[in-house]
Amino acid sequence: MAEPEQEPSEKKLSPWRQFIEDASWDIPGARALGNLFLAIFVLEGKAVKNGWIAFLVFTVCAFWGGCHYSEQKIDSKLAGITNYFSVELNKRNFQISELKEQIADAKQDRDKYQMMLAPFQAAALKIYTNEPLNQRLDLLATEMGNISKQVNVILRINDNENLVMTDVPIGTYLTVSNQIAITNGQIRLGLINKSKYPAINSFVDFAAGTDSTNLILIDWAQQPAEPGGGHWRYSVEKSIPHNHDWHISTIMLSTNFTKGRFWGRFDVGADNSETKTYYVDFFVNIGQ
Repeated sequence: MAEPEQEPSEKKLSPWRQFIEDASWDIPGARALGNLFLAIFVLEGKAVKNGWIAFLVFTVCAFWGGCHYSEQKIDSKLAGITNYFSVELNKRNFQISELKEQIADAKQDRDKYQMMLAPFQAAALKIYTNEPLNQRLDLLATEMGNISKQVNVILRINDNENLVMTDVPIGTYLTVSNQIAITNGQIRLGLINKSKYPAINSFVDFAAGTDSTNLILIDWAQQPAEPGGGHWRYSVEKSIPHNHDWHISTIMLSTNFTKGRFWGRFDVGADNSETKTYYVDFFVNIGQ
């Protein structure tokens, strides 16, 4: 009677393969790595003689590969750092260049103002010999401020120096206190410096309430017209000394303007002086 066949017993796994089998369930990729390890180091459950040499070679290659990868990362980071500091250095160099230009401009301005200030410093040293050095320029500035407040220029019209000044806004209705008759077709003007200091850059602004064709003004500069008539300015070329007058170019009436009436406004001033305003009624009656 034939004996029943026995089922072949399961082949017992080596400790290495058993470890690989157990680990492969928990670690992704462990089975593939384990098979590679077994192919290199284990053959039919026995250690290959050259396994350790292969392991050493494998380790060296892995170490070299890791070092090469790390070196590339380090080089990349160093390149990034170098580029960053290069850009920042260019920015700093540009800012330094701008600051140098600003310093150079400031030095030029300082030198220019020092040259402008030098005559005043010399005058202060000469005038205030008994005063401390650090106060002389301030004293001169105070004196010049007093001068500017004391410059007094007045207007003369047809030999009349006692004209009434009016301090009202332009265009405001007022009663004109100055009345002058014109019998020879001329308005003779002059400026008188009543202060003890020279009057510099004196001027007269003249606005007339009549058609500009009725007046002839030589050496007067045309200005933007005002409502009701023309507008001109006369500028004095030189300074007017103390208690001296300056003859201003005479305003002539045209030959066809022999009778009538018109108003005139005169604004008189100079550097560092208060501008004075005069309103005048002109009565024209030529030939009478």
